[in-house]
Amino acid sequence: MEDVSHRDYNSLCNICLVVAEENQSIGAKSPWRYLAPFRHKQYFARAMRRHLLPYKTDSALWLAGVSKAFREFRKQRLRLICQEFDKQAGMQLFRKERGSWRPDDVRGGAPSGREASGQGNIQPDTTKRQIDWSFRHN
Repeated sequence: MEDVSHRDYNSLCNICLVVAEENQSIGAKSPWRYLAPFRHKQYFARAMRRHLLPYKTDSALWLAGVSKAFREFRKQRLRLICQEFDKQAGMQLFRKERGSWRPDDVRGGAPSGREASGQGNIQPDTTKRQIDWSFRHN
């Protein structure tokens, strides 16, 4: 993927836990190539949901154009990751601004530029409820 930066390639949205042997067998294959044999297996949907991977027919995993598919996949996966964080927290932690999730706002490393100034697109939503961090003893 020549036109995808290392920063984008190593994004949280592109990380999935896979055993080393599987990872080596995948190599540089496109997802639609290595996932196709598993797509109709009984466990496929459950495994993809557990890894927060978009897998339905409209998923970018099934697109052939590598760079465009990768960018779209990152957007779709970011949406799933944010939704799961919200669900597990029992409240809205992330919100969409300007109509779309922006995968470049969820990356490893220290924030810089707009992100450091709090002007990134995905920010904690503290307007609904505050998180109670206190310990409760029964």
